[in-house]
Amino acid sequence: QVVENSEAIQEHVVGILAERPYFGIIVLEFYANIIALVSLLEASRQLVLNKTLSRIWPSLLLFSSVVFLSRELLQILSIGASYMGDLWSYNELLCITFLLITADHMFNLVSAIFYFFLRCGFLTPRRFF
Repeated sequence: QVVENSEAIQEHVVGILAERPYFGIIVLEFYANIIALVSLLEASRQLVLNKTLSRIWPSLLLFSSVVFLSRELLQILSIGASYMGDLWSYNELLCITFLLITADHMFNLVSAIFYFFLRCGFLTPRRFF
């Protein structure tokens, strides 16, 4: 009943509820940044040490890129034409582009390693009769 009778409390509750999606997006982007950093470091370490690169690392980079692109799209929708005037936006788009290029490069390496083993006969089914 307190909320029903007080307009100030109603406005405050509406303000809190309106901020939740934006806060959720910021938290999701924070975790996506951590995932992207860990994925990039681990995949680079595997490549430097000549280990077999797993598909999970470029997949996580791709997932992070989708989260970043979604946030940029929401930012464009929320601020409109002002987005083009902000130099930081161009920096973010450039970083997303490089992240996608890196993920594509890693997927190509994983595919090349897979096809190498396939041609060598390591991944073919063998019959034991």
